[in-house]
Amino acid sequence: MININTKVLVKENYSAVNKEFINYLSENRIEEVYICGFDADACVLKTAFDLFERNIKVYILQDYCMSSGGEEYHNAAIKVLKRSIGDKFII
Repeated sequence: MININTKVLVKENYSAVNKEFINYLSENRIEEVYICGFDADACVLKTAFDLFERNIKVYILQDYCMSSGGEEYHNAAIKVLKRSIGDKFII
C-alpha cells in the first residue's frame, strides 16, 4: 500500500523550501520529494537545489513543469538540473 501525504504550504519566494516545509518533511519522515510547477527556470530550479543541498532526494516531473519564458527556458532549466542533480532524478 502506498502512503500519500498531502499538505498545502504557502510559498512566498522562489523556493518552496522554508522552515515549515522542512519541519513537515521531518515530522512525517518523508525522504523524497517530487516537484512539478510553473517556471522550471526559477521556482522549480531553486526548490530542487534547496532540497538537494539538504540531502533530500528530489525528483523533477519535467512534463508537469513549464516556463513563462517558453520552451527554451524550460529546456535550459531541465538541462541544468540534469547536470547538477543527475539524470536519474529528472522523470
